[in-house]
Amino acid sequence: MATYDKIYYESNPIGSVAALAKSLDVAESRLLQVAADIQSFYHIFEKTVGKKTRQLCNPNDELKRLQKKVVSRIFAHLVFPPYLHGGIKAEDPRDFLSNAGVHVGAHVAIAIDVKDFFPSISEQSIAQAFKLLFRFPKEVAEILAKLTTLNGFVPQGAPTSTYLSNVVMFDKEYRLVARLRAKGLRYSRLIDDITISSEKSMMPSEIDRVTTDVIKMLRAYNFYHHEAKYRILTRSNPKDLMMVTGLWLNRGAPRVARKKREDIAAHVVQLSKRALENHAREDESYHQEFHALSGKVALLQRVGHREASRLRSILREIKPIYGEQELRRLRKIIPAFCEKVIDRSKLGYIKKFYRFQYCVGIVRNSHPKLAATLQASLNSVRPTKTLRELDEHE
Repeated sequence: MATYDKIYYESNPIGSVAALAKSLDVAESRLLQVAADIQSFYHIFEKTVGKKTRQLCNPNDELKRLQKKVVSRIFAHLVFPPYLHGGIKAEDPRDFLSNAGVHVGAHVAIAIDVKDFFPSISEQSIAQAFKLLFRFPKEVAEILAKLTTLNGFVPQGAPTSTYLSNVVMFDKEYRLVARLRAKGLRYSRLIDDITISSEKSMMPSEIDRVTTDVIKMLRAYNFYHHEAKYRILTRSNPKDLMMVTGLWLNRGAPRVARKKREDIAAHVVQLSKRALENHAREDESYHQEFHALSGKVALLQRVGHREASRLRSILREIKPIYGEQELRRLRKIIPAFCEKVIDRSKLGYIKKFYRFQYCVGIVRNSHPKLAATLQASLNSVRPTKTLRELDEHE
C-alpha cells in the first residue's frame, strides 16, 4: 500500500495543555476559558448563494487569532497526499482546477457529493484525529477539538474548518485510494466532492462496487452521500457533459462549459454598455459587478480559453472609477493617515493600509498623477509586517 496516500504530521507532538498554550501564545487559563465557552466567540448568520442558503459561523477576533495560529503552527506541519484538494497551501494551487485535472483523459467518472459535510464532522471525530494522526495526548486533543468546533460539529467560516475536512477521514480514505489505484482507478476529493474515474469503460457492476466502497467509507464517519447529486459521467455521452467540480473534461484538459463561457461574455458586453451611462462606473454596484466579472474572466484565462484575452481587453477599458466627492475625500484622508505616528505592525494598521492601497488602484484608473502622489505617501509608511507574519506571531 503506497504510504504517500497517507496524511503525515511532520512535527513533534504537543505533550500537554500548558505546551499547547505556549505554542499558541496564550495563557493556559485563558485557553481553557475560551474552549469551555466557545459559543460566545461566534457570530452566526446565513448567506445565500444562488439557490442555496448556508449557515456561516464567524469567530470573533480573539478566537480567529487562536485558530489561525492552529493553522500556522500545527496544521502547517501536515503533509497532504495528492488526492486531496481545497484549503491546502502549496506552490501549485490545490483547488477545483487541480482536482478536475486528476481526471483528464477519463472515459468514465463517478461523482459523489457528501451531504451536509461540515455540519456532519463531529467534535469527537476531530478529537480522534488529533489523538491518532497528530499523536497528541487526550487532553490536548480535546481542547483543540473544542477550539475548532461549535455545538459539537465543524463550523463553516472558521480558518481551521477546511483543514479539518481534509484530515477527518485520515485513517480510512488512504486505504480506499490504494485499493482503487490497484484497479486502475483515480480518486480525488475537493472538500465534499469525491470523484473516481477510469480511462477505460466500466461495467455497471464495477461502478456499483466502487460506489458501495466509497459509501461504506463515508458511513464509517456518519456521513451520507447526496443521492440527488450522484452522477455517472461518460466521455461519449453528449447529453450529460463530463463535469468535474464545475469544469468540463469531454475534450481533454479542464475547460469551462460553453454555456457558462457564453454567459460570461454576454455579461462583459452588458457591463460595457452600462459603463457608457453617466457616472455608472462610479457606482458601488458597478464596482462589485466589475470585480466579480473580472474573477470569472480570470478563470477563463487560467484554463486557456481563447476568448479570455478579448474579454480582458474590454474590461481594461471600463474599469471602475471614483467620483469627485470620493476623490476629494481620499486626497485628505490618505495623507492624514500617513502623517500619523502609529505602530505599523498592528493588524488594524495593516488592514487600513491595504484598504487605502486598494483605493489608490481605483484612483489610478482615472487620475494616474493623483494615484502616483498618494502611492508615494503610502510607500513611506508601509507596514512592518505582512498579514501572514501577523497570523504566525500574534
